[in-house]
Amino acid sequence: MASGQREWLSVSWNSTSRRLELPLVQEYTNDSSRSFIIQIAGGLMTISKNFQTLQNGLHIYTAGVALQEFFIFCFILLVYQFQRRLSRECNRESVLKARKLLYVMYISLGLISVGPFLACPQSSLLTF
Repeated sequence: MASGQREWLSVSWNSTSRRLELPLVQEYTNDSSRSFIIQIAGGLMTISKNFQTLQNGLHIYTAGVALQEFFIFCFILLVYQFQRRLSRECNRESVLKARKLLYVMYISLGLISVGPFLACPQSSLLTF
């Protein structure tokens, strides 16, 4: 890799564990899991009969959803950077094969983003 290029999109093969190492994908997965745990904690707080605890739970849950959306947005930017790099560095046939998978990823991330709002359009989360 040239000295001026970024290594944050690096992909390497670990021969001892026999798997690909994708540091940013692993970081996205960890961050997404953390935001899900925040959402669970907020959701569990909404079971309370105390109004203030219920409100706090809704706010924590909403913060977890916002955090997840932020991570998804960052990951979409990384995937786009990867797609551009792929177009520059690979042959046309490889790019066409990968492009189908990248489009599936874009669609999946988009559905993950809008899914909670489509599932319950009358949700009180949208009125905060």
